[in-house]
Amino acid sequence: MTVDELLAQVNRSIDASGIQIPDGCRAAQYVDLRAFRYYRSQQLVDPPHEKRGVAGLYGDRHMWQILAIKALQAKWRPLPVIRKMLADAGVKRLQGIVTQTGAKNASVRSLPKPKQNTNGRKTWVEVRISKDAYVMVNDGLLSRAKPSTLRALGEQITTSLLNARG
Repeated sequence: MTVDELLAQVNRSIDASGIQIPDGCRAAQYVDLRAFRYYRSQQLVDPPHEKRGVAGLYGDRHMWQILAIKALQAKWRPLPVIRKMLADAGVKRLQGIVTQTGAKNASVRSLPKPKQNTNGRKTWVEVRISKDAYVMVNDGLLSRAKPSTLRALGEQITTSLLNARG
């Protein structure tokens, strides 16, 4: 999978696993391209297993590495400690870290299911962005948009929120 596909899968999995970054923690709840590149530069995530042109291709191991990073950040572990903990960790160990952290947080945090509302013929899906923010998205956009389109939409949302602040 491409880096965009990897990050989309990771962020869906963060919600599904119950990982919750505590308030006051410097880490973000979700992983964006900038954070991913930083994790790669710090050797927290393996290089791509394959290249297609200039694009790196990533697999399940990369996904589990990032999820384990987020799980350990949810336990207030700093990145240098995480690097040592994950050094040479196999996929089963990474999965264990994620499962253990998610199970502990799941009882504290229950994720709302996406709600679908109909407005005429259009179907809108409520998507949780963070604990304090939701976005309503046309279901057609979710089903057909490329990751690059969704990333551009994220930038538009950021601009709109900054403009709303005044």
